[in-house]
Amino acid sequence: MVAGLECPRPRYRGYMALPAREELSDVLSGIPGFTRLLEAVGSQPGVYLVGGAPRDLLLGRQPCDFDLVVEHDGLKVAQVIAERLGATIVIHDRFQTASIAADGFGLDVACSRAERYPHPGDLPQVRPASLAEDLLRRDFSVHAIAVGVSADEVGQIIAAPGSLEDLEARQLRVIHRGSFRDDPTRLLRLVRYAARLEFVIEPETKGLAKEAAADGALATVSVSRIGSEMRLILAEASAISALEIAGSCGICEALSPGFAIDRGLCDRGIDLLPDDGRRDLMILASASLALAPKDLVAWLDGMEFCRSDRDAVVEAVSVAQEMATRLRETERPSQLAAVVGAHTPLTVALAGAVGAQSQARAWLEDLRHITTSICGEDLLAVGVREGPDIGVALAAALSAKLDGEAQDYESEIKVALAAVVRS
Repeated sequence: MVAGLECPRPRYRGYMALPAREELSDVLSGIPGFTRLLEAVGSQPGVYLVGGAPRDLLLGRQPCDFDLVVEHDGLKVAQVIAERLGATIVIHDRFQTASIAADGFGLDVACSRAERYPHPGDLPQVRPASLAEDLLRRDFSVHAIAVGVSADEVGQIIAAPGSLEDLEARQLRVIHRGSFRDDPTRLLRLVRYAARLEFVIEPETKGLAKEAAADGALATVSVSRIGSEMRLILAEASAISALEIAGSCGICEALSPGFAIDRGLCDRGIDLLPDDGRRDLMILASASLALAPKDLVAWLDGMEFCRSDRDAVVEAVSVAQEMATRLRETERPSQLAAVVGAHTPLTVALAGAVGAQSQARAWLEDLRHITTSICGEDLLAVGVREGPDIGVALAAALSAKLDGEAQDYESEIKVALAAVVRS
């Protein structure tokens, strides 16, 4: 037994029925690639699976991320594991961690450590520590659970006090009251995990989150770190729910005044998005409609969104409201196409969600795929001069085809030549 921690037995104290050590060992062996890892760890003592994997294992879910903590020389153990797996290893000296990748199986290895935050929002200062201290530095109690992977401890569950009760209750609780002020990015992880796992937030923890958000805790963290967490949220299937939870805690407003999710609006936009659209950008754009474009540019740049994503979101937010109004006024497909112009599917879908749903759907699902049968070379062959007349002619032919007035090659040529004459 590890000092200061619980080594619970199955059905211990009446909370969730925990698997016996042998049963959990079998579960671990059934994870793709994990048998090789157990063999690579071998008899090296004090090696534990930590973080989200023990949580998911005890919930009967398949873990997808694997983090190991080692109670002695973690980097040496990481090198041994990498060598035995024939894997590549990258060492991060500052935090005494290592990343290992082998044949599609990846994991992070760290020395067990304690953390101290010199100032709110700073990156932590770390020192070697026991497993007990390591578990108690974690963001939420349901992550303060370890499962042994050393040969003599495979499947042994070790837990910080209260963590298993919280897991059974399906609730997220911070381990200490200063958690969100020490590392305000935990506010964003709180809403991401609550939405993904469908866990409730323990009442005191929710109160602490609201206080931290209202007191400006997020302003003590670099915007780039917030951006990393935001991209993780947006990539989740439960991203909309996560942002709704963030809104209820005052986190959205703390991120950027006016940033707020409207599920109905967002769902309409996602429903309109074509297969080549980006769900994550639609969620971000729909929640940013109240932000001034210049403020949105500065915010997204600070969060280090790539330029193409930033530009797509800013265009959609800047144009959607006006485009929706203009789309509603169109009567002919060619007029609809003229309003859309060269704008992206994201912008059109957001405009549709704002209030021009049928027009946006008509463009995105049908009209945008319509092209002329003729090309510039065809026009040159029938005597149209090279230069601006070619563009005028092709545009006229496309408009006629969209409106059903030119259905074949000959009629498109006729319309194109008439447009050149008029110009």
